[in-house]
Amino acid sequence: MPPLPDPVRHEFAALALGYYAAGRLALRARAGQLASAHILHHAIEFVLKASLARHTTLADMKKFGHRLPDLFASAEARNTELRSDEHRATAALLHELWESRFPDRILAEGATPDGHLFALAPIDRLFCAGFRAAGLNPAAFTQRLGPDAMQAVLAENPEKAFFG
Repeated sequence: MPPLPDPVRHEFAALALGYYAAGRLALRARAGQLASAHILHHAIEFVLKASLARHTTLADMKKFGHRLPDLFASAEARNTELRSDEHRATAALLHELWESRFPDRILAEGATPDGHLFALAPIDRLFCAGFRAAGLNPAAFTQRLGPDAMQAVLAENPEKAFFG
């Protein structure tokens, strides 16, 4: 199966970086942990799809929907960069938070949206590992970000050096 053309991989990466900046910015702006986690879920989803674009078709990728554990397992099988218990657990946690997005589930489980706590550093590490697995240079994409978005990407980010 031929890989997807580079413009598809690049678009996934650009979307991933935009969601990543927005999710980190939302978290720093105290927009709510659950809302921030949902945005970061999209960032991880799209960066994993960018890494898979080198190995699969768009139709096959669409079959994953938003199921991050399945998407991660497929990407991990093809990219040694992603093989890590921490990355697997981070993808599972983001998926769990994504699944809790409806008020009926939140109320049934007795949790408030901001009752979910997550650490940003493992998400940062997974995002950067996914970008490396996609075989793309982040500098080619960060130049598209505005100063506030770039500041959100770099602020208190243990992976700051990855972005140049």
